[in-house]
Amino acid sequence: MASENASDTVRMIKTTCEKYGIFDRLYSDNGAAFAGHLVAGSVPFRFRSGGRKVEGVQPPGICQIMGIKLHFALPSGPDHSGGKAKIAERVFATLSRNADDRPEFKGAHSGHKPGASPNKDVTPIARDAASIIRREVARYNTETGRKGQGMRGRSYQQVFEDRLAERLPRKPTARQLYLAGLIYKAVSVDRFGRVQVHGWTYGGATTQEALLRYHGTGKRVLLGRDPDDFNAPALAFDEDGNLICEGIEPVKAGAYGSVQGIRQADRNRKAARAVVAAGVEASDYLADTDLAAALAALDSLDAPGPDVSKPVVRGQFKSPIKATKRSKAKAGDDAIPLEYRQNLNAALAQNRAGRGKSA
Repeated sequence: MASENASDTVRMIKTTCEKYGIFDRLYSDNGAAFAGHLVAGSVPFRFRSGGRKVEGVQPPGICQIMGIKLHFALPSGPDHSGGKAKIAERVFATLSRNADDRPEFKGAHSGHKPGASPNKDVTPIARDAASIIRREVARYNTETGRKGQGMRGRSYQQVFEDRLAERLPRKPTARQLYLAGLIYKAVSVDRFGRVQVHGWTYGGATTQEALLRYHGTGKRVLLGRDPDDFNAPALAFDEDGNLICEGIEPVKAGAYGSVQGIRQADRNRKAARAVVAAGVEASDYLADTDLAAALAALDSLDAPGPDVSKPVVRGQFKSPIKATKRSKAKAGDDAIPLEYRQNLNAALAQNRAGRGKSA
């Protein structure tokens, strides 16, 4: 998978079931990719909800459609199921070090931690990294002399093939693969027997009667669509998981034709916001010509002096203010003191030398 998300997790499970048959149990951690409705839909209890029953309309997940029993493993569960989940993490850590420390990745490795990101000292490699990783995974799986429980010196690949030959294959049907590949959303039916989701409107004449029964009842329906093609006909289930109708044609197209299109649009909007923010920050700085003009305008200003014609009353905090004898201003007091002019000239000179950020 390119990343751990629910859609890619569903594709991985579908591919595994098609190639090797439907497995009986799936042990996973409490990650959002496995606890979401695409994988764990209709599972009554999940650790991410604090052990509470999930309320509301629940779409069918791929585990329910395929008949796979889903186990959310905790690191210290009473049935020691956490150990099963941690096996995958240990395998990933081993593979990561085997592949990352290869000579082909010299200078291109940014660290073993999951959050490690490249810096200026990391040099990208010219070779295909995917082929190197596939080679190292194959080498890890075919290495003999394993001493784990039940291994008896065999490789992981040999044990997998031997165990696979002992069980009866349970291949998924075309119907299961179709239902497992859909994405579901709870929607309301309008008075025309149509539903709207992500800007798309579904509901033609052939499905209007079946959907109109749910208009004005306060109940929503589960609309299933192809995540790779929103233009394909949809289907609908009721809140109890019963099929209402299929072949619900789109009557009005939205802005995006797939889930990937929506994600790409979100990434584009995020990138546009970053560019706009950078532009706003850059516009906060004056150009050299504008700064020179502003400084020249400051030099031409004849700054007025302080107004000393009005008397200033000193603050009184212990007793009421009493009338005091005020001295009369003497002739010549309106002249600007020499010290004030010197301080003003020093401040203007410091401003010109600093050439700081404009207000």
